[in-house]
Amino acid sequence: MHWILDRPQDNPQDWVYATVARGGRSFTRVGDCPHCGRGLLQERAVPLVLDLHGTDLSGFVWTDTADVALEASLVTQLEDAHLKGITYLPADAEAWWRPDLPSRQIVNWLEREAPPLLKMLLILGRAKALPPTGRPDVRCVVCGRLPPSKLGGGFRVDPATWDQSDILHVEEYPAIPVVSERFVEALQTLGVRNYALIPTDGFVPSLAAC
Repeated sequence: MHWILDRPQDNPQDWVYATVARGGRSFTRVGDCPHCGRGLLQERAVPLVLDLHGTDLSGFVWTDTADVALEASLVTQLEDAHLKGITYLPADAEAWWRPDLPSRQIVNWLEREAPPLLKMLLILGRAKALPPTGRPDVRCVVCGRLPPSKLGGGFRVDPATWDQSDILHVEEYPAIPVVSERFVEALQTLGVRNYALIPTDGFVPSLAAC
């Protein structure tokens, strides 16, 4: 089974989140499938520059784009777990806005201490999508992807095109991270809490940038 890795629905501990100042992943449309019309995208990724907000820096740092950063200790722990399909780019914080209790002001904490060590999550794994179980296979006969009109109601990772990565992008949804049960087990073992999991067969397309 595969899951979509998403940001948590609430933030009871004031986990740090970020706005992207510069960098990250971008996509250029380089053409269209001549049969189904779905866009063919070329991806480019450059190091992130972030403005941080919040107080509790741990685990994932979710941003206002599809990019995700990680706190350095989590990067080390995931590397030790030998997960497939994952690598990292630099991610730098140029500001960290958090409350200063004595003055009751929101201040840039990086004027007081060095910036935290962060990395940008770069997902290497790839696969294509299948319709949910019980629905007809309506993949394009030319590009092999589900056309936009057939993407409602979730999807499955196509085992024939899955490269066995523990974290991946399906071609139909290049902006969302999809993870294996092994990746989920690693997060649970490490005690990471600031994330949510959505079963791929329960995915609502309007929630993601596709």
